[in-house]
Amino acid sequence: MRIGKLNYDQHRHYQTALEDAILQSGPISTLYTLNLLSLSYRPDDL
Repeated sequence: MRIGKLNYDQHRHYQTALEDAILQSGPISTLYTLNLLSLSYRPDDL
């Protein structure tokens, strides 16, 4: 599911889960997660 199509509550839940994952992981995992996020934000469905 693409982030842009989530409603506000789903987006908040996803954001919170993502922040928790970043806090619990090291810098390498954080960079990997941010890379995945940047890929998911590409405007390839416009």
